[in-house]
Amino acid sequence: MIAYCRGGRCKSLFHVLIILILLLHSFVGESSTTPIEKGGVFIIKLSDGQGTLPLLQVDETLAITFPDGMVLHFMEMDEEAAAAEILRETKTSESYSVETINYIGPKGIINIAILGDIQNPGKYALPIDSFLPSLNSYHALFDDTDVEADFTLIRNSQHIKVPAAKSAEWQLEAGDAVLISLRGKVPEKTVDSQEHEDSDKGISHQLDLEINQSSGTGAQTSITPVKGDELETGMVDPEVAAPETVDLEAIDPEVADASNVEVDMSSVRMRDPEQYQLQSGDILVIGLPGEEGFNTNFLIGRDGTIHLPEIGQLKVAGLTIRAADKAIYTALSDVFLGLDKLTIHLKEKRLLITVLGFVNNPGEVELPSTGNIQMAITEAGGFVDGAQLDKLQLRRDGEKNVFNFKRYLDTGDPSVLPEIKSLDEIFVPTSPGLSSVHGEPRAVDDKAVDSVSDRTVIKVFGEVLKPLSFPYQEGINVVDAILKGGGVTRYANVEQIRVLSGVEPKLFNLKQFLDSGKDEDLLMLEPGATIYVAQQVDSVSGGARKVYVMGQVQKPGAFETSEGVGFLDVIANSGGPTQYADIRSVRILKRDGTVTPFNFQDFTEGRTTDIPIIDSGDAVFFPEKGPEDDKSWLKLETDDSLKILGAIKKPGRYEWAPSVDFMDYLSNAGGPTEKADLSHVKIIKPGPNNQRNVIEFNMQEFIEIGGAWSDMPELTGGTTIVIPELPESPSSNTSTWIKLPKENAIYMMGAVSKPGRYAFNEDMGFLDILSAAEGPAEEADLSQIRVVHRNEGAPKVSKLDLLRYFETGDDTLLPKVKPGDTIFFASRERKWVEKDPEDTVRIMGAVFVSGRYEFTNNMTILDLLAEARGPKESAYIEKILIVNSSCCENRATTFDLVDFMKDPDTSRLPVLRAGDTVFVPELSQSNWNVIMGLVADAASVLTVIQFLTNLGWFSP
Repeated sequence: MIAYCRGGRCKSLFHVLIILILLLHSFVGESSTTPIEKGGVFIIKLSDGQGTLPLLQVDETLAITFPDGMVLHFMEMDEEAAAAEILRETKTSESYSVETINYIGPKGIINIAILGDIQNPGKYALPIDSFLPSLNSYHALFDDTDVEADFTLIRNSQHIKVPAAKSAEWQLEAGDAVLISLRGKVPEKTVDSQEHEDSDKGISHQLDLEINQSSGTGAQTSITPVKGDELETGMVDPEVAAPETVDLEAIDPEVADASNVEVDMSSVRMRDPEQYQLQSGDILVIGLPGEEGFNTNFLIGRDGTIHLPEIGQLKVAGLTIRAADKAIYTALSDVFLGLDKLTIHLKEKRLLITVLGFVNNPGEVELPSTGNIQMAITEAGGFVDGAQLDKLQLRRDGEKNVFNFKRYLDTGDPSVLPEIKSLDEIFVPTSPGLSSVHGEPRAVDDKAVDSVSDRTVIKVFGEVLKPLSFPYQEGINVVDAILKGGGVTRYANVEQIRVLSGVEPKLFNLKQFLDSGKDEDLLMLEPGATIYVAQQVDSVSGGARKVYVMGQVQKPGAFETSEGVGFLDVIANSGGPTQYADIRSVRILKRDGTVTPFNFQDFTEGRTTDIPIIDSGDAVFFPEKGPEDDKSWLKLETDDSLKILGAIKKPGRYEWAPSVDFMDYLSNAGGPTEKADLSHVKIIKPGPNNQRNVIEFNMQEFIEIGGAWSDMPELTGGTTIVIPELPESPSSNTSTWIKLPKENAIYMMGAVSKPGRYAFNEDMGFLDILSAAEGPAEEADLSQIRVVHRNEGAPKVSKLDLLRYFETGDDTLLPKVKPGDTIFFASRERKWVEKDPEDTVRIMGAVFVSGRYEFTNNMTILDLLAEARGPKESAYIEKILIVNSSCCENRATTFDLVDFMKDPDTSRLPVLRAGDTVFVPELSQSNWNVIMGLVADAASVLTVIQFLTNLGWFSP
């Protein structure tokens, strides 16, 4: 025994160990409460017999949400602190009276896939060792007051049918799936037996809750039914147990897929009493928190489908709300998680109706479920004038229902209109008149609707003011029809109006009816009747008191005359001449056979006051004029006419008169067009000996500056006026360059965007014509522009450095150009042989691009090396050779590029001149020392060049 002594007391080591164990146990006991974790659940039992709240699961934020929406957070809390928080918050709420609170951690939870007749199928959390009745006890999946649940337990690829009476015997395991089928409760024979069963059920549920609440974080166990022989006595459906299997691994651990289970729902009593079947036009609201594209309206389209995000089209028309709920859940389960929060409800019942025919906006319209025919027509913009309202059609499933909408408008009787359903089609036909929107008939002419399309229309023609056809209306008589035609004319034979109504034709005596007023004398019309009002024969018979008006007049015919009736009276009675009458050539045909011509136009214009005398039996004839509106110019002699051609609105041949001046003729011809070149109007006048004299008239200057009227050209018979056209625009007139005289043009050539021939005048300058050609091309050499002046006697060429102009802005650098000049833009890419030697420098040797380059006074050897794209890696840049040639001296120098780069002083750069040669040697060339020796001895530059030529490096 080991002991120690302190303060006069000795104790054994055994006692010390006991004390330490007790202290450790005490410490551990004080901190043994379970922390709140994601996935854990709270079981809250309410007092006063209110039962138990649905299982409240802890989410990612360590919070739970109560059924009324209250949220409590338990960050960094254990179960005791969380329980205290729940009690504190629920004390102030009238919704909850808490009796007990139990917390089960994530290790004590299993997730079960629950499908079937529930509002929100999906994955649900349950405590380990839960039984089938626990599903509804913990989650309130269905209302068990009116229905009972039978279960199909899907476990290990087997479908096990469990009736409600046996559900308490089956314990759930991880990986199980449960299919719930609801049915109505069977009424019990006695109250006692019903109460006994309810009591047993309540005890079973209570035992189940107590077992689950005491399970805590216990290990998962597999409990078989109390009566295990049920598997052998029919509890397992023989049709699905063996041949059909359900792969439980195919069920997503986060989302249950209801599509793997097929259940006959024909015998299931729907929990939702609403049996309404969805149809096209209805609007569903689908909510899924946190997912874009949801929480909004979904319209069921014409094809009966809705468009789901990430899924596409899904047909729901014809399904009840519950069936659509299942179909949508099943479709979304392949893509989305968290479907336990999916909500679906019907927001609005709508009708999709198609309105076609004579409406303002034919097409598809949306109506509320209470919509009718009139609302559909209104949504389509209303009727168009000419709609036949008494024969509207309602088309549905290939069948056509014709109804009288006009009768509905007349009576207001809603029974006249058929009821409409979604996807119905309303067609509004056309009508010649009676049932049109305005209720007025339309006269029949060569543009009217052909009445043959409807055999029931009434047709009225003959001696009526407005021949027409219109739809038949019940109760219409012959007088009504004639009145719709405006009544009869004065030539109508009112005693013998022919009516074809029914089988046999009939005669109607309008005069007799008007004299007697008897209804039996009035003919009633049948559908398709035809009424013809004949002409009174003797109304146009000859006689001593008749004057005949024929030809191109409004109402030709025979008119009575008497003493005092003159020519104008007769013409007025005939309605006057038509637009086709040649009023210059009116003829009066006398009874004795003579013919008197009369120019009615001269009379109307005051050139004559004499009018012919009309006697009884005379005839007035208005002939038809020729192809032209005015008197045919073909009848005019050349000396009595003049021609206006070119850019004039009404070119042609016009009658010449000495009192008509130049401006009058242009006005009579409609005036010049927008493209007319008024500054170069040509007047071609006949001269002696069949010659033609051409005079140019600047009408533009006359209009802008002014002048005397005597300055206008004098016109004579046979004159031709030609107004030329201007080019369309300076940038597009190359297509009309043939019409442009060379003295009015300028030429753009070379490296410009659009070379060609352009219109030019004295008011334009060099930059104007350059802009018309859309500027220089990319390869243009702006420092080498040439202008050839051809209108100064001998040709003259001037140079232009456009770059210098843009640098200085000095307008004096721009040449003066005139029509006839040529502007040429040289190209920087032209061959070196085209360039003068005195304008170039040469570079050769170990550079990337050897050749001749244009020289400018500000160019240095660095610029020349840059033009040649720099020296190669093998270049000996410490000894670059520059050969200067001039009229007075030839010499060679070297340039050390490396030394210059170390001290970049531009004053040390060698001077380049036009015609110089720069040679960059290679390091590997064996004769370089010889070259350097020649240069070092200041030998003749010609000797150096000759030596380079012998080596093949240089060709002068």
